[in-house]
Amino acid sequence: MRSRKFQALLATASSVALLAACNQILGIDEAAVDARLSPSNHEPSVLSGGSAGSAGSESVSTSGTDMGGSAGIDHSHMTHEDGGAPPSEGGTDGGPGPSQAGTQNGNGNGNGNGKGGSAGTGHTPSEAGASGEGGGGGDDEPKDLCETYCDELDDLCIGVAAQYRDRDQCLKICRMLPEGTSDEDANTVSCRLKYAEKARYGLGTEVNVYCTQAGPSSDGRCGSVCEGFCSLMGTVCTEESAGVYHFASDEDCRTTCEALPPAGVAYSSSNPQISDGNHALCRLFHVTSAAMADPEEHCEHALGITLCEAPAQ
Repeated sequence: MRSRKFQALLATASSVALLAACNQILGIDEAAVDARLSPSNHEPSVLSGGSAGSAGSESVSTSGTDMGGSAGIDHSHMTHEDGGAPPSEGGTDGGPGPSQAGTQNGNGNGNGNGKGGSAGTGHTPSEAGASGEGGGGGDDEPKDLCETYCDELDDLCIGVAAQYRDRDQCLKICRMLPEGTSDEDANTVSCRLKYAEKARYGLGTEVNVYCTQAGPSSDGRCGSVCEGFCSLMGTVCTEESAGVYHFASDEDCRTTCEALPPAGVAYSSSNPQISDGNHALCRLFHVTSAAMADPEEHCEHALGITLCEAPAQ
């Protein structure tokens, strides 16, 4: 009796094993369910943002590179053809939020344009800034008027045509003058810059002439020499900075300056005839020097004491 039952059980087990083998041969095993195909993962996603993005550099998306995702799936060696999972088309949060991570190598193609970039790609700039094609940092800040003016003089007005000792002096004196506009011949930076730009196209001695007109004296083209001199005296040589070596008023300065004989030479920061002579250019030379150092000493000369004074009779 037991032998028959054992034989029956053995026959049943053999049948089951044979059926399983046949199913394997015929390829009709029960298919495994891919968890990614569950309804919870079949919800439509939004391309413009989310928390699950793609960090792959070689993955190809039909909609372009993901624009969001801080917890990316690494598809760095997967494509659709390899059977790998496609890149994320968005996330769960939605919305066009900027990328917090972006692609690792910036080579993800599609509608994005982050080729070569180190930050996020797609149509929304990443928080780190795009640095690939079409990206890059911001433009340099534009130069102010005095920087432009002193650049011109640095390039063109050199040697005997130099109007300032150095760039620092140029900038300091320039910033004591009103900016003005180029269409007026007044004691302004814009007027002097106009002549500095002409020096770029001058030939021979024309360059020296334009440089003088662009300098602190302006050769009388941007207001008179005395106007330029007295505007600096009122700023540089004050009672606080130079003690007794200052003018009581701008009118007093103008009256004194306009009574001086002409210089007979063009203004130059390197000409020794400018730094010691009974003329307005000597006084202008020393007030520009006082703006840089030793105001008490140079303001004394700017008043015509020791230097810049009439010869003894």
